[in-house]
Amino acid sequence: MAINDAAPEEWDQAYRKVTAEDPVIKPRDPMEMQIGGDHYAAKKFQPIEYIHANNLDFMEGNVVKYITRHRDKGGADDIMKAIHYCKLILKYSYSNWGIQQKPTEGDL
Repeated sequence: MAINDAAPEEWDQAYRKVTAEDPVIKPRDPMEMQIGGDHYAAKKFQPIEYIHANNLDFMEGNVVKYITRHRDKGGADDIMKAIHYCKLILKYSYSNWGIQQKPTEGDL
């Protein structure tokens, strides 16, 4: 049979066969891969799983992310980032908390 004689169903069947067998084309679960390192690979739960399951917002999610990875990636810088996001949560979620608008010289 010539390629021009193939019915649409035959094209679909051939496409499904190729994509199922080709690891480059085959869709993968995004939880099976990490872009930019492997600092979450050994964790029992990835931060995104915890963040999603608990419906955390952006700032809360970043606290979880930086605390989870600090030993394996960013060290003290990741702790400082987590503290920064904690301060942002205080500022935007607890307006009566009284955060200074401008940091002083001794602030973190």
